[in-house]
Amino acid sequence: MGAPQPIFVLPIPEDAQQVISPTTLSSASTSPSPSTANFTLTEPSPQIYLLGFTSPPDNRLTPAFLSTFRLALDLILHSHRLSLKPGVLITTSTIPKFYSNGLDFESAIANPEFFPTHLYPLWRRLLTFPMPTIALINGHAFAGGLMTAMMHDYRIMNPHKGFLCIGGLPETLAFAAETKLVQKAQSPSYGLLKEELYKDVVSELTDWAAFQALSEVKEKERQQSEDDARRRVDKWVHVAGTKAKL
Repeated sequence: MGAPQPIFVLPIPEDAQQVISPTTLSSASTSPSPSTANFTLTEPSPQIYLLGFTSPPDNRLTPAFLSTFRLALDLILHSHRLSLKPGVLITTSTIPKFYSNGLDFESAIANPEFFPTHLYPLWRRLLTFPMPTIALINGHAFAGGLMTAMMHDYRIMNPHKGFLCIGGLPETLAFAAETKLVQKAQSPSYGLLKEELYKDVVSELTDWAAFQALSEVKEKERQQSEDDARRRVDKWVHVAGTKAKL
């Protein structure tokens, strides 16, 4: 049995600041070049959707990569042309050595919009995606790449292929020194600050009824987010016209 035909292929713009345009979506009948940075969706088994990504050399989490990832998730859920039935979403790299090597760190910290506008929205989308999600970790997953895999419901990895890694003890000690954590511990108000910081979690653990009320508010916010995603997809498809085929 041959490889399943792509449902869609979304090229990743080379310029991290470039907006994904309708003309960048490849025809579903066109297989991507191995050297082309893209997200490709296939259906290897009924209602099992495989979202493969490649962004040589090591799938760095750039703004362009992250925004294309989010658009792929939006299309899976909301494209009327695709009309995909609910199922299971598997994400994996088509670069054998790496699932993802994490952030382009220097670029990320130099861009004040990187975390709130690009990285965190993707993580939130994966955490709340309304299908079971599996990260098929087929190679190394370092730092932000590992954290992205952790945002899935399940993670599957060959223990004999690839490494999972977040900063080790030397990096952790350096972080503690740079952020003056020992000095912060001397303040008698540090515990109160943490209670305020984690007040939502504390409230959930303290008052279940209040948590239920909060859940209703969050459900309304979730629905609003889904409506916004549908509008993005509808707008994208309307602008695309016949230039891009799904």
